[in-house]
Amino acid sequence: MTLVMNLANQQPTIFVSHAVADRHDFVEHFLQLLKLGLDLPASSIFCSSTEGNIPNGQFFVSTILEALNASDLVIALVSPNYTSSEFCLAEAGGAQLRRVAQDRGGSFLVLLIPPSTYDQKGVLFGVQMGMIDDGAKLDELHQRVMDLGGRSSVGTWNAAKDHFLVAINGAVRRRRLEEELKT
Repeated sequence: MTLVMNLANQQPTIFVSHAVADRHDFVEHFLQLLKLGLDLPASSIFCSSTEGNIPNGQFFVSTILEALNASDLVIALVSPNYTSSEFCLAEAGGAQLRRVAQDRGGSFLVLLIPPSTYDQKGVLFGVQMGMIDDGAKLDELHQRVMDLGGRSSVGTWNAAKDHFLVAINGAVRRRRLEEELKT
């Protein structure tokens, strides 16, 4: 499994919890941000939607649980698609449980995808969160990874972050507008 390789290169490992429905608008861009902005190899990032992370024929639930448990940081990209998925909420619950049981205080980060708001319920109730298009909250992500042993420079991070924010801008605006039209 790719997670074993990460012990040799001492790069932090990141688990990206997300809804498959958000893959094209947000997740793919977010993975690029992690790779380019944090200077992380693909083998340091587990995303169940990434081709090859779960081999054909593998029991995907155990693969996901093993990756979640082995990661240094779990990042949940929370959207209405995410909160309507029992599987996504189970991943968030697993990350919360792991954080408490293993005394890993800063090992869980939540970024909200519009039109999601800070008013979350269930397993996400009371969890500090940030919006995915908030540069300061993304900078907190950079700092967390640096605290875990990451090696990217602020200049590299800022360039990748700016590119990411431009890349998701249209999808963010579209989702906010769709929500406004519902009301």
